[in-house]
Formats: sequence, C-alpha cells, structure tokens
Amino acid sequence: MKPIKKMRISTMIVEAIEEMIIAENIQSGDKLPSENVLAKRLEVSRTSVREAIRTLELQGRVTVHQGKGIFLAETAAVWFERHQESITELFDVRILVESHAASRAAKAVTDKDLDDFEQIHQAYEKAIQDKNMARAIQLDKDFHHKIAILSGNSTLKQIMETIVSELTKGWICSLQVPDRHKSTVIEHREILNALGTGNPDEASSKMAAHLENALHDIEKHYEKEMHHEG
Repeated sequence: MKPIKKMRISTMIVEAIEEMIIAENIQSGDKLPSENVLAKRLEVSRTSVREAIRTLELQGRVTVHQGKGIFLAETAAVWFERHQESITELFDVRILVESHAASRAAKAVTDKDLDDFEQIHQAYEKAIQDKNMARAIQLDKDFHHKIAILSGNSTLKQIMETIVSELTKGWICSLQVPDRHKSTVIEHREILNALGTGNPDEASSKMAAHLENALHDIEKHYEKEMHHEG
C-alpha cells in the first residue's frame, strides 16, 4: 500500500480555482476574482492564494496584469499559433549558442560540477513526478544556465540569459506536450554523460539534438492542437 501524500494547500487552491473556472464558465480573457476575494471565498490566507496563482501563471492558465487583475489565459495552442515564428527563431539561436556552450563546458567541467548537475537532474525528475511544473521549469533553466556558466564566456552567458528571459512561455508549452518531460530527462542524462567523459563534440551534439527534438515535439503537438481547435 502506498502512503498517502499530504497535499500542499496551494495545490488544493489551484484545484479549487480550476473547478471555479469550469463551474462559472469563465472564458479566455475573462477576469477572475482578486486574491483577496479568492482568499475569503476559500477561507485561506492571501499568501497561499498568491502561491496558487503563481503556479497557474507558470502553467499558462492565467495571466496577471499589475493594477488590473488576474485573467484566464488563452490556450497554449492559441498562444503558440501567434508566437510560432518567434519560438522557432529562439530555438534556432539556442541550438547554435547552447551547443557551443556545451562543447566549451565539457572542457572545463569538474567533479564538483558533475555532482551539482546530478543534483539538478534528480530534483528535476522529482519535480516532474510530483507534477510541480513551476519547479521543473526553474530546474530546467538551472541546468542550461550552469552549462552557460561553465562555458567561461561571459558574452555567451549573457546571450543565454536573455534567451531564457524570453522563453518562459516556451518552457511552459514544452512541458504541456505529452511525454516531452520524459524525453527531457533522457536527453539531459545524455548531455551529462557527454560532459562527464569530457567529450566536447559529443556534448555539443547531444545538446543540439535535445533542443531540436524539443522544438520538433512542440511544433508537432501544437499544430495538431490548432487543427483540432479549428
């Protein structure tokens, strides 16, 4: 018999808000109740509501506009349709930049770095198992950011940080693709193995393959979704 896991209050609030969206037939672009109102309706703290809203925002379910309120977001498929070109362009740059960064990192990586990578990788797997997408996104970013740091090129690192800041929604889209997170676990492991053997060409190749696969899976999934919605 498996032990019953204690559910975080913010997770319960997320589920309650999702139920409210369905029950009240809230549509994309509609405004949701404020944090204060939600806290009173659910009889929980505003801090817990804020954490739940942040989770929903990272899942792409809501958008928060300062001074205006919380709004139900458009579907990921609709968002991807409007931004497909920019996402493709960003991935093209990531493939060029990050494959080079991985090559340089393979020459500089230490045993301590490999231990750090392993901790990030295991934490990512756990976040996926726990369906904690907000943490999974952050850990995915941490993985790629550490490779940028190890490249030893400050300009390259700055370029990657700029790309990451533009790609949060892209990460959300990626994690919503069925089984993409499982592929990411496998592909990150292959990159780590290449780094561990100190093979620059292999590290570069595995990084390029990882990003090419991610873009392919995203495009394939959302083109199917757009066709279905149409």
